[in-house]
Amino acid sequence: MELRMGIIREVSDVFVHPRDKNDVQKIVQYCDKRIFITVFSGGSSCNFGCRPFKGGVSLVMSTHMNKLLELNELNQTARVPAG
Repeated sequence: MELRMGIIREVSDVFVHPRDKNDVQKIVQYCDKRIFITVFSGGSSCNFGCRPFKGGVSLVMSTHMNKLLELNELNQTARVPAG
C-alpha cells in the first residue's frame, strides 16, 4: 500500500543474488559486523521481515538457489537450497 501511495521507507544499498552456499558464506563474512544484511526468499513479507533495517545488502535467495537438489522417495524428504 505504501508503494502505491509513493511512500518508500527502507531501501537496500545493493541487491546480491548468490548462486550457492559458498557465495552466501563469503558475503556474510565480508559484511560481518559492518554492513546490515537482509535475506529475501519467499517474497510475501506480510510481517515486513524483508525490509532492510538501514540500507546494507539484500540477499535475494530465490534467483539461483531455487532448485530441487535431492529427492528421497523412501522417506519422503527433499533437499533444497534456501531460496
